[in-house]
Amino acid sequence: MALVKQTGTLEEVVDNARIDIEELRDEMESWRDNISGTGLESTEKYERVDDTADTLDRIVDALNDITWMDIRESEVKFQVDQRKKAPRWLRLQNSVSALNAASEVIDNIIENLNDIKESLDTAVSEADGVDFPTMYG
Repeated sequence: MALVKQTGTLEEVVDNARIDIEELRDEMESWRDNISGTGLESTEKYERVDDTADTLDRIVDALNDITWMDIRESEVKFQVDQRKKAPRWLRLQNSVSALNAASEVIDNIIENLNDIKESLDTAVSEADGVDFPTMYG
């Protein structure tokens, strides 16, 4: 076995995995389509090929549902009092207002990350159930 370490951004790694799984799905769909119309649709082989294609399709759907965001470019909206010669307490209040707004944005990012994790967990769970049929037998 030749294991090779690979690195990439989260988006690149997930997208590459999705592409590979799409190719596997397409292979299984092609196999299923080739069996269709041959009178073998009621065989166990056809059912396994069909189930595998459907499972791979669900994995691709889960991965396609992921929405990526760049945390560094997240917009933070807040209000500050910009009096000239603002007293220290007001400058601190303005800073706290900015930090609270940033914290709310982080909460939204965490929610987005939880959605991404759920999609990845769904894909992994579905993939664990894939049982590729053999060509013969």
